[in-house]
Amino acid sequence: MSMKILTKSYNFDYIIIGSGPAGRAEALRLAKAKKKVAIVEKSQIGGAEITTYELPFKLALDFARIYHDFTTSPVTKNISTHFNFPTLTTYLKKEISKESAKLKSDLEASGIKIIEGFAHFLDQNTIAVGDKKITADKFILATGSKLKPNKIPGLDDIKYITPENIFKIRKLPRFVFVIGNTTVSKCIAEFFENLGVGVIRSAKVLEVKEDKKSKIVYFMDDAGKKMVRVDAIALATGSEPFLDYSLENANVEFKRSGIIVDKHSKTSTRNIYAVGDCASVS
Repeated sequence: MSMKILTKSYNFDYIIIGSGPAGRAEALRLAKAKKKVAIVEKSQIGGAEITTYELPFKLALDFARIYHDFTTSPVTKNISTHFNFPTLTTYLKKEISKESAKLKSDLEASGIKIIEGFAHFLDQNTIAVGDKKITADKFILATGSKLKPNKIPGLDDIKYITPENIFKIRKLPRFVFVIGNTTVSKCIAEFFENLGVGVIRSAKVLEVKEDKKSKIVYFMDDAGKKMVRVDAIALATGSEPFLDYSLENANVEFKRSGIIVDKHSKTSTRNIYAVGDCASVS
């Protein structure tokens, strides 16, 4: 008498959560190995590399440098120019969408299923995306990072610029205070400076306020405590792992620095792995 061995049936062999460089690389590797693979992405395909950081900042800085050279060159500085900031943001949005669509097409051509939406774990083999439940034998978490929450008194009570929304503002400020000492804060400062905006940078901000006239920043430098009025404040104080997708439901251990993994990228749950900025090697 023969006996059939019953095995669980899943929608996919692997589900990768996040479509940044690490997630895409894993998805393509597994698809090449003939695995049934899906990528879940809450935003545009490409992750923050395409939508927030590398691509938009590269394009914006290239434009700003050209604009600066044109308006300061002895040959062209007296030529009348009119800079329309929404035109730049429209251009960036178009280029981001184009690159994201290309990445999506390449992934789908490799047999990878793209699922749009925000993923939450229900258990170690099941996630919910919207009102759909999707299962997989294994998961790879590649959710990257997000802007660190600020602890500066008063900042939560005002509107401020971040790397996520800098290219969505409607007009250039005359003066901007850039908070942070990161690569991104330096890019933001350079971008505004090249467009003729007055920029002040400091990582030692004590407090911010706002009145009907402007935003007020109290900060420290080598000369002591100072106060300055500006039109806008930009926050770029660094990032932290993005972990907001109910990891506890899958018994995945994590800490502030990221999802705890071993040298093989395996988490505390045997069928779940984490790679990239969201992972923290134990």
